[in-house]
Amino acid sequence: MNEGKKRGRPKAFHSKQEAVAALILDRIFRHDPEMGGVFTETTGMQGIGKTNAILTFLHDTIINYPKEKNFWRNPYFAPLQFTKLPSKNMWEILIEEDAKVQFYDRNTLEPVDLKYKTFNGFDDLYDKATPGRCTAVFFNDEMKWVDFLHYQRSIGEFTHNYLDEYGELFPSNARGRLWRKIYEAAEDLKEVRKCFIDVHATTQSVTDVDWRVRSKIMIHIYFFGARPDRRSRVRQDAIDRLSVDPVHGNEAWVEMGYGIFGKMRFKKVYKPRMDMNWEARLPDGAPRISDYLEMEKT
Repeated sequence: MNEGKKRGRPKAFHSKQEAVAALILDRIFRHDPEMGGVFTETTGMQGIGKTNAILTFLHDTIINYPKEKNFWRNPYFAPLQFTKLPSKNMWEILIEEDAKVQFYDRNTLEPVDLKYKTFNGFDDLYDKATPGRCTAVFFNDEMKWVDFLHYQRSIGEFTHNYLDEYGELFPSNARGRLWRKIYEAAEDLKEVRKCFIDVHATTQSVTDVDWRVRSKIMIHIYFFGARPDRRSRVRQDAIDRLSVDPVHGNEAWVEMGYGIFGKMRFKKVYKPRMDMNWEARLPDGAPRISDYLEMEKT
């Protein structure tokens, strides 16, 4: 089990809320085998810094736990958010064989040739993923993320998954095959702590995500525009008063276990680079999550 770098002396805090938030974040930043993995959800209005928050977790892991592996799920037809990391050496792209993923420059709308590796199966994917980097993964069927999370239960070491806009994987209107697939995912997410699996997810609206998945969340992060979980002790009016400061970082409420919560500011801001303003696209006819919404014939 990787221990990572030793952290320095705790800093002084300006308020009890800030101290409690730091305590909760330490549960995320400290990869302790006795505590195990963690499942977090970050929510808030569009552009408020949800992806910025999980990039903070990712960057910290790359720096302090360079022997551990990180897997990034990026939505299609959206900016490749992992390119916001400070160095191009911090990320890589792995594409499943026959996935036919296409990359485009969002400035020119022209195809762009990005360097990537291909993989065939989860064993090959895990072996080719470089420790201490962000491995952006593109499957030929996005629901394979569910199976890949299950696969990680048998690894026996810390693995980290960053699922941007995870409501696309676990939609609340699921039925048929997708409903059963999400049930399997919820069972796996229940065991992340014991299996040393970290899952850091973002969503703009909690109503977009299946309740069976959300019931397994261990830490909630609420930015301005969020709607708190019905079991949360964080009030809506407290969320509505959160500070929005794109330059110095936005405030957020951080809650663990529907009882312990504090307020902090994500001061590190990962800004987009216009020279790497790329997106991934699926060709016509490629499998999509909506394909699973069809009811099975009986």
